[in-house]
Amino acid sequence: AAATAAAAAKGGLLAVESNLTAATTFKVQQAATLAASKKKLRDVEKRHAATTNENVDLKRRLKATQDANADLKTKLEKAEASKKSANDAYRRVKEQLNGTEREAAARERDRADRAASAGKKAEAAPFAAAAAAKTLARKA
Repeated sequence: AAATAAAAAKGGLLAVESNLTAATTFKVQQAATLAASKKKLRDVEKRHAATTNENVDLKRRLKATQDANADLKTKLEKAEASKKSANDAYRRVKEQLNGTEREAAARERDRADRAASAGKKAEAAPFAAAAAAKTLARKA
């Protein structure tokens, strides 16, 4: 009976050792899986950090682009106002020039009219002198 008990104990010990070996193997496998998972986590964290840095950089560049666009819009508005002012000044000068040309043309017409009138008087002068002489002769 003692031999049977010893054999049973030995069989039980073998079963425990087998279970212990299986548990150790499982533990080693779990440790390897945990290490792989930790490595994946570190890789994901690195990618997340890189993405976060890239997002920060993109936001900074977007802000710089928006600021540049605002500056360009301001410059464009100033240029358009300057263009309008220049066009208004050009229009005023053109109107003044047209007015001056009209006035010059009117003065030229007046001069021509006066010259024509003076010419007619010069042509009529001999006849007027003769008429005046006849009048004086009749009175005398």
